[in-house]
Amino acid sequence: MLKSIGIFYKGNASPGAGAFLEQYRLAWLYAPDDVIRAIEAFLITQTQNVQAEQKNQLGQEALRQLVSSIRKDLFATAKLPTTLTAADFSHYS
Repeated sequence: MLKSIGIFYKGNASPGAGAFLEQYRLAWLYAPDDVIRAIEAFLITQTQNVQAEQKNQLGQEALRQLVSSIRKDLFATAKLPTTLTAADFSHYS
């Protein structure tokens, strides 16, 4: 999912959108609730009809939350500790 999320910040809506949406659908089968909610929050920021700068800011925060949720789930599954939060994730493009 994280590999295909680049379509949102690179401005390349296809074919990457299909790969991301397929991962999104699969996440409903295996991801915990907080990850699904983080994906939903991110997608909402990308479909809002707001100025580009505001969409970028909202999208970056939602992406930080998404990455943090996925990491938290992976580390919990592996029974590994992590103290990183969404605030620790920087978005570079």
